Amino acid sequence: MPSSHFRNIPVVIQALRALNPRRVLDVGVGCGKYGLLAREYLEVWGHEFEPWRKNAIIVDGIEVFEPYITAVHRAVYDHLFVGEAVSVLAGMPARSYDVVVAVEVLEHFDQEQGAIFLSQLARVSRAMILTTPTKYKRTSAAFGNSYEVHQTVWDRDMLAAYGEVTVFQQDASLIASVTFPDEPLKEGVVG
Repeated sequence: MPSSHFRNIPVVIQALRALNPRRVLDVGVGCGKYGLLAREYLEVWGHEFEPWRKNAIIVDGIEVFEPYITAVHRAVYDHLFVGEAVSVLAGMPARSYDVVVAVEVLEHFDQEQGAIFLSQLARVSRAMILTTPTKYKRTSAAFGNSYEVHQTVWDRDMLAAYGEVTVFQQDASLIASVTFPDEPLKEGVVG
């Protein structure tokens, strides 16, 4: 489904603000909420006494299912790539983004494709913020989108193969950031 649980929102945004990126890639944009929230909480929040920093950051997105794309997406994202994430990522230069956000995406890959997906995320970014269900839930195509089927469950140890993992929450969803020790991001102020 082109959405995710609302309980994930404050945790993902806090992690995003802590990393303070200037270039964000949202993989699996769905309804576009994380692109919009990245704009609000990285461009507006905490800068109330400055001129509005409209488009101070780059927010790009990838969506596999073109029917999800609306005028809202075109207003929020600087660039939208439509296609399978692994293929789109393969065409991007290394370290194109400071942070990649992939909310409720990883479980849609089998283990082999998921490993390739994570490797590509690690190649094009300096950090990842990921959420994925902690338990397998049988799903089927939703909204006519065959990519909505859940195939795998991932855990912290599986993510550790790609970088330094910080787990923020682990109940119904594992929410984690993965950073790469050889290229640390400057920590921002969270508040």
